[in-house]
Amino acid sequence: MDALTTNGVLVMHPRHGFSQDSKPGLWREISVCGNVFTLRETRSAQQRGKMVGDVHSHTQTHAN
Repeated sequence: MDALTTNGVLVMHPRHGFSQDSKPGLWREISVCGNVFTLRETRSAQQRGKMVGDVHSHTQTHAN
């Protein structure tokens, strides 16, 4: 079972990592089980965004 909370966890990683010249990246919503989705149409929408594939390697790359 997986679900998104009403006010789910939103995450944004800057493009090209954290630096003085960082630009904003895409916002994502993290589900209860750790799946990553695009943002919903509105924060109160019942329909979740689309699941984003293979984010683990992407976030690990930017975390270093």
